[in-house]
Amino acid sequence: MACDSSYGPVLNNSACSQMRGDYIQCAKLTEICYDSKNVTDCVTAENCFYGIFQLYKTSNRSMYDIRKHCDDDLCYPELQDIEKYSNREDVKTALGANPSLVFHVRKADVGINFYNSGDWILPFDIYVSSLLESNVRVLIYAGDADLRCNWFGLDAWTKALKWSGTKGFNNANVTRWVTVTGTHSGDVRTFKELTFLRIFGSGHYVPHDQPIASLDFFNKWIFNKYL
Repeated sequence: MACDSSYGPVLNNSACSQMRGDYIQCAKLTEICYDSKNVTDCVTAENCFYGIFQLYKTSNRSMYDIRKHCDDDLCYPELQDIEKYSNREDVKTALGANPSLVFHVRKADVGINFYNSGDWILPFDIYVSSLLESNVRVLIYAGDADLRCNWFGLDAWTKALKWSGTKGFNNANVTRWVTVTGTHSGDVRTFKELTFLRIFGSGHYVPHDQPIASLDFFNKWIFNKYL
């Protein structure tokens, strides 16, 4: 994503080569974590990938949108407004929330605790497989400018997912996702209950970047219509 996306390379060849080389060791450490389920092993694997992310940080691009030249916390000033709004007494009352609770858009110690428990590196695809085998529809989507949850990786793991429809999903055609406005807003692959949607012109916060397209796929999905 950082080296060969539709938006052009973010990193130079040297950094890209180092990332590809470092990944080999990170993948081995991840397998050790999966086998042992030991917190220390899992945190070691996380630290390896953290080093790769630090290489990306040298680009001064947002991890949530490779098109943006800004610090992640400053890329979306609207988040501060959301935090203020959510902490208003009348809003908490309307939501039935405990008035003593304080809403944070991002709270560092929560993320740190997940990291230190080894949770970040653990596999959760097995739960997706269980949903699919129970005939529960699953939509995986990604903005094509998002690095943190990049579409290359999401596309890869949906293809590698172990379930009864693995072969059918991989053989399914990628089709154009056209919204009600007639705009080609992304590409979609669907087989039985699993759908993967790549959304054009969007970073991590898809509704922020593509509100009309977001409403389109949300409504279609909720009302069980094909994208």
